[in-house]
Amino acid sequence: MLKKINIALEMTKPHTLIAGLECFIALLRNKMKAGPIDVKLYLADAGKLQFKLRTIDAKKLTYAVNANCIKTLESLGNFPDEYSCIIDWCKNFTAYAEYHLDEFKVEAEKNVLQEEIAILSNELRVKNDLLAVLTEQTLVNFYEDKDAKRRLESWV
Repeated sequence: MLKKINIALEMTKPHTLIAGLECFIALLRNKMKAGPIDVKLYLADAGKLQFKLRTIDAKKLTYAVNANCIKTLESLGNFPDEYSCIIDWCKNFTAYAEYHLDEFKVEAEKNVLQEEIAILSNELRVKNDLLAVLTEQTLVNFYEDKDAKRRLESWV
């Protein structure tokens, strides 16, 4: 199929096919746009393309890229039926990513909040420890016993 696509790109340069493939490659690269050279490079080697398709991670896809690709896919007119599997993959992947991007965003926000809670919890613990020391009877007596206070201060 890749050979057939490459021949079609070289011979007829169909606009819809090019736009669809650029969207496909932009998704693979997590970029807003992909150019003709990007398409050519990705479609030149089936093994590398298959590897990329197996290893792509929706967590790394940005909202902007996903939204841009969805918009591009919606604007595609008559995409050649014989290559529709590419567009189907793009649509399915963007739907998957859209669903999970919200989940990933919530998870990231949860992690940030947990870090903030840990920091605040630690600050609270330190303040409580300090308060316990300041309210300890020996320390209270220290400040009330002027002679003991002067003797201790003279050692410092």
